[in-house]
Amino acid sequence: MFESSSYTSESYDSFRDYFRGVAEEYAIPLLDYTEMSLCEDESLFLDSVHLNLKGARIFSDSLANDIKALGFICK
Repeated sequence: MFESSSYTSESYDSFRDYFRGVAEEYAIPLLDYTEMSLCEDESLFLDSVHLNLKGARIFSDSLANDIKALGFICK
């Protein structure tokens, strides 16, 4: 992705693995967007971490749809 990030792929993997383990242990859903194609499109980011308006809308729509699919929203 972006070279300016101070995080390594190993730290992301460790972080993601930890939360996957917690979610599995407590049988709760985990929505993981780290492999989302949006993450590879630099035109959707302000910098190496923050989405711009277009990226935020795409991500928010995806998140809302996933939460709705889990049955947490009744509408």
